[in-house]
Amino acid sequence: MQLEEFADSLRLNRYNWVRAVIIEANLALGDALSYLENLVREHLPGTVILSGVLAATLFTLFVVPVAYDLLARYTGSPGDVARRLELETGNR
Repeated sequence: MQLEEFADSLRLNRYNWVRAVIIEANLALGDALSYLENLVREHLPGTVILSGVLAATLFTLFVVPVAYDLLARYTGSPGDVARRLELETGNR
């Protein structure tokens, strides 16, 4: 409402309506961009933290088990190498 009143006061001061609307629109755009900038600055850190927690959770739940499965397919149990060495050397 304040911007319309401002545009009306410009028209009373001998601005034509097009010029008054352009000045009003520039002020409204500046206010909107200022509000958007503050909104982004306030919420960006929380978004980054939330994204990091989400990425770490997904990595832990999906990537680590798949990588372990792919690596463990071609290896034995942890004691398997020790047992094979004992069998080969005959130190039972």
